[in-house]
Amino acid sequence: MTDAALAIAIPFVAQFERFAPAPYHGAADRPGVWSIGYGFTHLPDGSAVTADTPPMTRAEADERLGELLAAQLASIRCSVIVPISDHMAAALASFAYNVGFPALEHSTLLTCLNAGDPARAAACFESWVHADGVVVAGLVRRRAAEKTLALTADGTVAGPDIPTPTQSADSNTQEDPADALMDRFNPEVPA
Repeated sequence: MTDAALAIAIPFVAQFERFAPAPYHGAADRPGVWSIGYGFTHLPDGSAVTADTPPMTRAEADERLGELLAAQLASIRCSVIVPISDHMAAALASFAYNVGFPALEHSTLLTCLNAGDPARAAACFESWVHADGVVVAGLVRRRAAEKTLALTADGTVAGPDIPTPTQSADSNTQEDPADALMDRFNPEVPA
């Protein structure tokens, strides 16, 4: 049996996380935290990624991303007490993958969803755009895309209109240092 929400979530998350075959420490990462693949900070055995972690193939990263998103979806299905669309489930999986499941579990977003108000829940994605108290353009784009995905009816092709930095930036928005690199490889955002 295939999981439609997982099939939607994998490419959706991959477009935001970007594949990196070697360990990296990004400018926005916490000190001492290394990532590999699609933003993985831990290996399948539970050990932390380090500068010495061997490279990962795209096939290995794709498999790991699928496993992690399947786990997110299982947790989501236990926490959501109302019927939801596969697109909403995929949007929630992307959100939880990015901020952590505990943040979703204790969020107004989940409270609104479980109260039977998916439109209000989807609007809550827009609140999660800060890093260290600063609005980050990359998070603004991701949350807008997750909101659009969440509101996409099943049986239709979800093609979230991801705002470009110039569309989303305002005087209170800090450009994400990785945005220029991400935008070059994202076919949905003009270079």
